[in-house]
Amino acid sequence: MIVLDTNLIFAKFALGDENHKKANEIFNDILTGKFGLPILLDYVYNEILTLIYIRTKNFDLCMRVEKFLKNYFNKDVISFVQTPSELFWKANQTFLKQEIINQKRFLSFTDSIIGEMAIWLNSSYIGTFDGQFYRFGIEVIPK
Repeated sequence: MIVLDTNLIFAKFALGDENHKKANEIFNDILTGKFGLPILLDYVYNEILTLIYIRTKNFDLCMRVEKFLKNYFNKDVISFVQTPSELFWKANQTFLKQEIINQKRFLSFTDSIIGEMAIWLNSSYIGTFDGQFYRFGIEVIPK
């Protein structure tokens, strides 16, 4: 199982993103099941559509991403998971208790949800370009 982070999805669709090519390669592996079932969390779905619109002002791109994700949900290739309230509060504590040494070590609230959900689901991987997930003890793809 691999829990998807916002930045991996964003890089796949943002042609100018420095990780665009790598994101496409990783998504090919993800969609063929190399890392097990891909999991898209409700918070990541919210964040990706918001981020795309804020960064690009391109609502058509939001629609393409929504169509892409919905297509794979309908084929049961990607699973959509809503955050249960007990996990929400656990992630809230993770977010509030983090030690902020500098901005590079900061976890967003959504990142806290991703990490706690990956543990809760017993996921083997987190698909991300963010280096902050080491603290959850789950392998990050790409390495």
